[in-house]
Amino acid sequence: MWVFGPEGPRPSPRGNPGLNLLQVAMGVMSKYPRATHYLPTLEVPVREACQLLEHADLVQNRTVQGGRTFKSATTLGESALADGSVAQHLQS
Repeated sequence: MWVFGPEGPRPSPRGNPGLNLLQVAMGVMSKYPRATHYLPTLEVPVREACQLLEHADLVQNRTVQGGRTFKSATTLGESALADGSVAQHLQS
């Protein structure tokens, strides 16, 4: 979930309303810069992790013109990141 917080990657300067799936995966792997060859393998697990965060109302999808989807933290997600309660929300 940290990738959606202030320490995570920033959305592109083109005004996108969040991060795309590749940006989320790259953010997760940012501590392992030589492991980018794993990104295709991580697509399904990252997609499933994002879905769990969505079901807990911590992350939302936004679709823009052209059908591109971006993910961003909800107000609840930002709060949970700030107070360290993300795991608690996922268990509910």
